[in-house]
Formats: sequence, structure tokens, C-alpha cells
Amino acid sequence: MNNHSKAVRLFLEERSRDGLQYMDCPECGKAGKLMIGTADEGGHWYKCLSAGCATFGTTSGTSQIAPAKKTDLGGTRKLYQSYQNEDHYREYSDSEIAGHSLGERFSLSRRLVRTLTPGTLEGRAVQPIYTPRGDVRGYVLRSYDGKTPKSLLRPYRDFPVPMISWYTRTNYPKGDRAICIVEDQPSAVRLSPYFPSVALLGTSISEQGVEEVLRSATVQGVVRICVILDMDAADQVIPLARKFSSKGVPIPMFGPDVKDMDTQTFDQLVRLIRG
Repeated sequence: MNNHSKAVRLFLEERSRDGLQYMDCPECGKAGKLMIGTADEGGHWYKCLSAGCATFGTTSGTSQIAPAKKTDLGGTRKLYQSYQNEDHYREYSDSEIAGHSLGERFSLSRRLVRTLTPGTLEGRAVQPIYTPRGDVRGYVLRSYDGKTPKSLLRPYRDFPVPMISWYTRTNYPKGDRAICIVEDQPSAVRLSPYFPSVALLGTSISEQGVEEVLRSATVQGVVRICVILDMDAADQVIPLARKFSSKGVPIPMFGPDVKDMDTQTFDQLVRLIRG
């Protein structure tokens, strides 16, 4: 058993709880980036979510440093009920939404703030995960106060895959035939008044996710699928865009990510996407 597998096994022995768990990656050192789940064949699988780190393997000793394997994690996730049914869920009031710091920080309207995070659970902001039709298929519990790990994924029982989140409106200008793919939900929500936008909840996408995006692109007559990743994942922009065949357009960021751009920079990005 190599050092990676030993580190994961010791971590699991200290924390005997179900569902996905997160620990510091023993390879790249990024805090809370190593995702761990129960494997169908016994033991646990693990995979680092940090950009540029390809650590993955199982606690049975088959670890390696290599490009991440294509895997369907649907059967290994712990699945959850609706966040509204959780005992400690609290919905934000209208006045709280109006004064929410996320709106000011990410330049979001009140409606978009409520779309992004309607309330709190376990001391974290609830961020629903939406299908292309607007149904909720899970949620992310996101920390904005330094609590680690920053994000906890909670897929629903009837929506095991894919875990990407869509933000759209009913009609867009006819000339704007693009879908935007970004890393996080605030960035996707900020772009959504201009283009249908998808949050990857990371820097990778499953085969089911690619198929879902391509189906939506066909239905909407989309000619460009613009992949916009943060600066620390710039080396993954082109490989990710290629997953969408000839429609994929890589747009690497060399400054603030979408959610943190000032108004002038954001407007420039919108014009670039429109071509």
C-alpha cells in the first residue's frame, strides 16, 4: 500500500461517517481537496479536485499518479433529501436577500441572489443544483467564512448524475447563441442574464454532463459552448473545450474569475463571448 492509500485509510479510521468526505490532498497539499467515497466493491475511492493534480485511487492499494479515470460516481454517493425538508434549514427573508453580501460582491440582483442561495443549513449557504429545465437535483453547502471544506455536495436520490448546475432565463437575444461553462455557481449565476450558463462545481465534467450540455445546445441552436475556467485551471481549458467537439471554445482567465470581475472587465467578457 503506497503513501496515498495509507493517508486515506488513516483519515477514514479517524472519521467513521457515511457519505462523501474531504481531506487535505497528500500529493498537492491543497486543503480539503481530496474527495473520498465508498466503493461498490468495498473499501473507498478517492480523487483530488485540485486543478493540475491527478491523484486518485482506492484504499485497497491501487493508487497512482495519472490522468483521472473516467468513472460514474452515481452508485457510490450518499444521496440526500430536499434541503427544505432538513430540520435546520432556514430560508432567507426578503430583507436578508436585499442586503445579502453575495449580491454586492458578485453584482447580483435580488432575484439572482435567491436563485443562487435561498437559505442556510448547517451554518453554510445552500446553493441548489438545477437541471436545464430548472428542477432541483441536489445542492451544495458553501462556506464563505473560512470553514473547510469550502463546499459539500448533496445529490438528491432521484438525480444521482450529472451534478452540474444550470442557470437560464426564458428568452435570450437571438444573436447570442452560446452556452457558458464555468467552475462555480456564483460565476454561472452572474452570466445567466446574458447566456445560458452551467456551473461544473469544479474543473471537470462527466460523460453524462457533456451529453446533457450537447443535447441542450442542439435544442437551443447553440453554436458555441464557451469554457471559462479560473486562472489556476488555465491548463485545463482547452482539453475541456474539446469534449464539446467543434462547438467548444476555450476562454482562459488571466485575472479575477467571473464572479469577482469589475463591471468593465465583465462587460468585455460578455462582448468576447458574443463574438
